[in-house]
Amino acid sequence: MDLFREIFVYLPIHCIAICKSHKQGVVKSQLRTHLDTKHQELVPHIRRSIVQATSQEPWLQNWADSPNEVMFPRPDAAPLPHLPVYTDGLQCCQCGYICRHVKKMQEHGRNHHGWTSSHTRSVGRPAGIQQRWTGSVMCQKFQNTSTLGRLFEVQGAPPAEPDRDEEETQLRRALAAATTQIDQVIERRNPSNIIEEDSSQWGYQTWLNRVGWKRHLKGLDRLWLLDMAHTPSYHERALQDQVLAFMLALLDHKLASSDHESGLISGMAVLGVSADRAWLDPLMYTPKQSAMVSISRMLVLYQAHKKRNAQIDKLVAGGYSKETASTTAATHFELVQDMCHRFMALTDYNGQPTPMDAILWLRAFGFKIRYTTNAEGVVDWVGDTLLYGQIQFSMAQLRTMVHGMIASTRQDMLKQLLLLQLDIEGDVVPETTPCPAIYWDKLVDNAAAQQAGWSFMEDARNRQATSVGDPKRWLLGLIQQEKRLRHEFADAAASRVAMARGGGLVWVKERIQAYYQAMQEARHALAVLMHMTGGAPPRGSELLTIRFQNDAQGNSCGGSLESNAIATPSNRVDAATRWLQPQLGCRLQAAARQERKQREQQKAAEEQAKRENEDWYKPKKERRKDRKKKKGENPEQVPEQVPEQE
Repeated sequence: MDLFREIFVYLPIHCIAICKSHKQGVVKSQLRTHLDTKHQELVPHIRRSIVQATSQEPWLQNWADSPNEVMFPRPDAAPLPHLPVYTDGLQCCQCGYICRHVKKMQEHGRNHHGWTSSHTRSVGRPAGIQQRWTGSVMCQKFQNTSTLGRLFEVQGAPPAEPDRDEEETQLRRALAAATTQIDQVIERRNPSNIIEEDSSQWGYQTWLNRVGWKRHLKGLDRLWLLDMAHTPSYHERALQDQVLAFMLALLDHKLASSDHESGLISGMAVLGVSADRAWLDPLMYTPKQSAMVSISRMLVLYQAHKKRNAQIDKLVAGGYSKETASTTAATHFELVQDMCHRFMALTDYNGQPTPMDAILWLRAFGFKIRYTTNAEGVVDWVGDTLLYGQIQFSMAQLRTMVHGMIASTRQDMLKQLLLLQLDIEGDVVPETTPCPAIYWDKLVDNAAAQQAGWSFMEDARNRQATSVGDPKRWLLGLIQQEKRLRHEFADAAASRVAMARGGGLVWVKERIQAYYQAMQEARHALAVLMHMTGGAPPRGSELLTIRFQNDAQGNSCGGSLESNAIATPSNRVDAATRWLQPQLGCRLQAAARQERKQREQQKAAEEQAKRENEDWYKPKKERRKDRKKKKGENPEQVPEQVPEQE
């Protein structure tokens, strides 16, 4: 029962228990549901033991089993502990009903007391109108719903919260320990220790692609492979096997009279129906046919692999050795060739009239139409206004949209990702944690670095380029320092229970998931802005393969620092470099921009003055005389006149 007292406080006068961490009342019939949904940090058998123990304690025998059995406090009672106290309550003068919104009170008066619009005024009412409710009533409630969601009046000051300095100290220590564990996990998951398939669209690496090691060992720990060997067990998936057999049966079907007697072709016909018009044209339908052909080929390969393994297992069960069975069983080529001759080849190449033959011929016909027909125009210009389908906007509106998206993305990143406090203007609230500054003019990069996990922030020369000592640990340090963030990301009550049992910090899973969701949304917004403001719009394969650091094979992350901006060069033959706008990362400091501008202006002025002092505009003879004068010679004592050469 110590664990029950740690989580709840029981009020025998009111026959209800109050959850300390979630600040709500719980009756006996709601205990198990409350523990299962709100206290998932406790293992199931602990939650069951709490429920069983409450039924055996004599001091809990009067605990209400339903909300109707709860005894509400008297209007002159003191506020109940661990429940929020509201000071903006509105109380009906006729029946004592309490709510917190004027519209709800007016609705109550019309439904229960027959009030009219002239009788529903309270504060500031004209003379002669009777007051119907009073304001600034202190009230509480046990829950947000059901009968226990009714507000009740209380008197006096809210109960003082216990001294939580020691609890906050313990929570900070738990956060520090959790941070250390996170660092250890990150170290164990070093990119150089994880085998990954090459995600670059242009990293051919002929040798590794030929041997196929990266594909075969993708995702495995390199150190684990060196230390031990283990053969995982194979788990049969009956449903997938049945679906595979059904799809192959649809393909292995000889057509006698009509193509549509095949269920596969009949289903493909359904895919040709358009939602906004009658049928799809070849431009829209041939990609669906190509997808069906590609999937069918993969199913054939997978079926050949399964058949060969089944034959080997059967031979091994019959007494053959593994090597002999592998040699005796049909090869993948033989199995694939057999299925291709049966239902994958065209009739012109000794194939049978099968659904695949019909699909391939129809796709060839559609390709002919597709490649010889001009596509309909979908973009039109009227002045500086662009028309695209049902969308219409001007270039000024497009620029406004981009600037607005940059501003909103910046606010979202500051608030949702950096967890800073912003005012209504989107700026950081004064006297709170400021946004870390990046001194772009001090940043350097080594674009040729090929170390796994490298980024320009790993360069030792960039340690003085930020206003924080350790950028990687700044966010976790902020969560440890600020109380609002500690209680937002860590469940204080559950952490105390876990630490009392020898455990560690308990994170709020919903808040962590919300942070990940905000990160994904920010990445989506940045991808759109990079596409629209980075110069030549990149291909999807270029944009979506940009990483913040090099991968495990040392391939470039796709972005580098150049000219005080993030540049994303293309790796294709027609190379192009795109520079992101400063607002997308961290805005360039105004002082740095002004200083660079002054240097450029000063340099231009010096070059202009130098050109003015030169005598390049004089005739050739005069320039020659001037040069001789500088050497101390008399230009009139030349012995011979050498004719000038043009």
